[in-house]
Amino acid sequence: SNDGGLVFHLDAGPMEKVSVCSDRVWINRGKMFHHSLEVDSDGFFWAASQIHPSKYHDLYGMYSDDSIVRLSPSGKVVFEKSVSEILEENGFGALLFGMAGLVDPHLNDIQPALTTTKYWEKDDLLISIRNISTVLLYRPSTQKIVWLKTGPWLNQHDADFFGDSGITVFGNDVIRQGFVPYPYGNKVNNVYFVNLSSGVVSTPFADVMQSADIRTPQQGLQEVLGKEDLHLFIEET
Repeated sequence: SNDGGLVFHLDAGPMEKVSVCSDRVWINRGKMFHHSLEVDSDGFFWAASQIHPSKYHDLYGMYSDDSIVRLSPSGKVVFEKSVSEILEENGFGALLFGMAGLVDPHLNDIQPALTTTKYWEKDDLLISIRNISTVLLYRPSTQKIVWLKTGPWLNQHDADFFGDSGITVFGNDVIRQGFVPYPYGNKVNNVYFVNLSSGVVSTPFADVMQSADIRTPQQGLQEVLGKEDLHLFIEET
């Protein structure tokens, strides 16, 4: 944060802030947070959590009802919404409930837009849902999905805004059977560039990923550096 403090959570646990001197400033034990943690244009935090009890538990038993959560700079929850409800309310329920045996959609990234362009508004959220290989753009102010795409990535992590008309997606590109990922043939990971203006999907780093033999079955992060002379920073897990 701007005061030199550190806001964090462990793999699945409370959210906490420590000062620059490592003293605890606040801790939110009210929810279990996992995966993504990002800061929006107002200095609030967006994090992944789960809803307990969930209305889906009565229908599907041990269903993982992942949610997007907004926390204030002081660690208070100010907004929460189930990603399953987001999909169902926007007409995409078949991605969840038309799949045999899907009990964990698996939210793993929430990226707030910091600016407004022709293709998104400031404070829109770019959301990655791994187990349905889907990335979507959600507008909390209207509770509408304004863009959604399933594949060509498989079981992806880390969707980012790119320039003023694109997004990038880290495709783990593995097959998933239950909770176990395994390689899809001889595929390595890939980074997909989606041009929202033309709809074209490209993989300009495919040869580099292949030659470097980047194979992260789960997790993994990507950061595109530069605007024209592009470079790629990969965290291989």
